[in-house]
Parts: sequence; structure tokens; C-alpha cells
Amino acid sequence: MDCQRKHVVQLRSDFPSVRKTMVDRIGTGGHGLRAGLAMAETRACGMKPIVRPVALWQCALALCMLVAVLQALPPSWRGVLRYEEQALSAGQWWRALTAHGLHLSWPHTGINACGLLLCCALADATWTGRRLLMRMAALSVLVSLLLWTISPQVHDYVGLSGVLYGLIVWMLLPPVLLQRDATAAMVLLAVIGWLSWQSWAGPDPLEQKLIGGYIVTQAHWFGLLGGFLGALISCCRQLLGR
Repeated sequence: MDCQRKHVVQLRSDFPSVRKTMVDRIGTGGHGLRAGLAMAETRACGMKPIVRPVALWQCALALCMLVAVLQALPPSWRGVLRYEEQALSAGQWWRALTAHGLHLSWPHTGINACGLLLCCALADATWTGRRLLMRMAALSVLVSLLLWTISPQVHDYVGLSGVLYGLIVWMLLPPVLLQRDATAAMVLLAVIGWLSWQSWAGPDPLEQKLIGGYIVTQAHWFGLLGGFLGALISCCRQLLGR
């Protein structure tokens, strides 16, 4: 065992010089071999290779561009992607995901795109582009399934707002529960208060005129519920050190 440890220590100490010699012989080419040497060096030194996460803001901007592209599609194409209760019952399950990338009008698109960027501004360092995509997809499917099962009176739906409500709760609730963040708590209460007022008093006619259609508050509540459940899971994972 002591002999093996000596060999490991010797390998760690000699690796930088060996690597420099090999890189000098490679020259300016051999990028794949250089990457392999870097991977071998991290393993020899007992370190895990560094995996760069997808930047959150890059992912959010790409999603905003995707939403704009979907808005520019012909009406016949958009009709295949929107949420429709009967189509979902007929087995067109992709609508549960794609409907949230469509919008009623360009002002509706712009408002929700800005909302997505605002959510990114509220996110902490644990949020990466990959997590944003996965959690948005989960919230989209959840909102659609809850509309389909609990609110069958909603025959059609488009928009990202339900997902955005879920993201806000998912981003703000962990700091409130784990760090006692007063600012996050105030913003979270303001969001819930606004949604409660909107449900009690009814959607604002001016807002509905601006976006070009009726506001489905049920989708907002379903998104908020999904964000609450996701935030609780995130808190448990952080407490368990995962």
C-alpha cells in the first residue's frame, strides 16, 4: 500500500512536466489531444473534471428568440401547437408543452419575454440554463395536465405566464425558507396577492385588450402550485447536501 501511494504522489508531481513536453511536441494543433491531457491531469491529481454549465442568461435569451419565432409562424402551424382540450384528449400530447411557447399577440409575447428575463434576474447561483429548461418543461406539462383534468371548461390556451408564475415561486421560496430572505418573502407575497386579487376581481379589461384575449387565471394558479412543489423539492435537496 505504501508503495502504491508513493507511485501516486510521484505521478502527481511528474505530470505537469510530462504534459508540458507533450504539448510542446503537439504544437498548435491537436486540440482533441490537449483536451484529453487536461482530463487525464485532473484524474491523476484526484480532481473531478470541470463541466461548464450552460449560462442562464444565454438560455433565457435563446428562449425569447424561440418564442418570437413561434409567434411569427403562420396561423395554421400555430393551430397545431396550441393547447386544445379536445386535441389533447385525442392523444396530441405535444400540445401540453408547445402551447406555452405560443402567445395571443406580439404585446403578449413581449410581456412574457420580459417576465422570463425578470425571473432570471431573481435566480440565485444554483440555477443554470439546463435547470431552467428542465423546470420550465416540467411546469408547462403540469399546467397543461391540470387544465385538462381540473378545468375542462378551458377549451384552448396559449402563453408562458403560468410557467412564469411557477418559476417565480420556485426561485423565491427556497431563499425564504432556508435563508429567511425578507426581500424574497415580500416579492413572493406581492405575486400571490396580485394573483389573488386578479382571481377575485376578475382579469383587467385593459390588460386583456392589450394581449388580445382572455386571461386564464387557472393556469397561473396551476403554475404557482407547480413552482411551490418544485421549490420544496429543491429545499429538501439542499438540506440533504445534494
